[in-house]
Amino acid sequence: MEKVKFSRLELYDLVWKLPMNHIVRQYNIPRLRIKDACFKLEVPLPGSTYWTKSPYLKAPKPELSPVYFGNSHIEIVKKGYELQLRKTSKATPLLDLAQEIRSDLKAPLKVSRSLKKPKQIIERTKLFWTDKEISIDVFSRSEGVLFFNVSNKKLLRALCFMDALIKLLEHRGHHFELGEKGSGLVVIHNKIITVTLREALKRIPPKIGEDASNYVSSGEFILRISNGLVQKEFRDKKVLLEDMLVVIVAKIELFGYEEL
Repeated sequence: MEKVKFSRLELYDLVWKLPMNHIVRQYNIPRLRIKDACFKLEVPLPGSTYWTKSPYLKAPKPELSPVYFGNSHIEIVKKGYELQLRKTSKATPLLDLAQEIRSDLKAPLKVSRSLKKPKQIIERTKLFWTDKEISIDVFSRSEGVLFFNVSNKKLLRALCFMDALIKLLEHRGHHFELGEKGSGLVVIHNKIITVTLREALKRIPPKIGEDASNYVSSGEFILRISNGLVQKEFRDKKVLLEDMLVVIVAKIELFGYEEL
């Protein structure tokens, strides 16, 4: 797999010289990996509004602390490692593990369009959300169900996908349970991987006379998995989440088995 190597000073100079999205494009490395590298090397990062302010209003750049006893360099894996579905002759841990999962003839690899013998947590979640407006306020009165930050018309799709995900994870020998705020938790080798599902919002620019933009459901799903500070998002594009099920489970397992 391809990597980009930075010294602690190089990374410090870079994140204070260029906005994060420029760094992502220039080096082809994921934003979250950059932030994680900064955390590990104790490199301070600009705040979220730093690049939008006038140069005269920006706070002074903090000094790089000389009191540091960690590694002097770090390697960040390029995005090519994350392109799960591309055809390639070059093996990666992710692709190798995905192929191992696909080769299991007994593994439940398909996402159904309807619920068939759903897991108990999915059945409870379905009963709770049916005929209710999906919202944080309503969820606060729930118990033992998943919270899907999706529009009501996409509820069935969310239920079917999560049911398939849980079944494949359990087939692989992992435990799935309910976490805080309706998230899912996967326990692998005493590590806890958090799983959340939401629907992306689409921004509608304000019309003449309106003060703010409106946001509407886009129909695109985003699945986030996280292991501490390391996160990965899978999003509907040309390939839907349903067709990435195997790769998602492989990535969850890597989060559990590897020191990322």
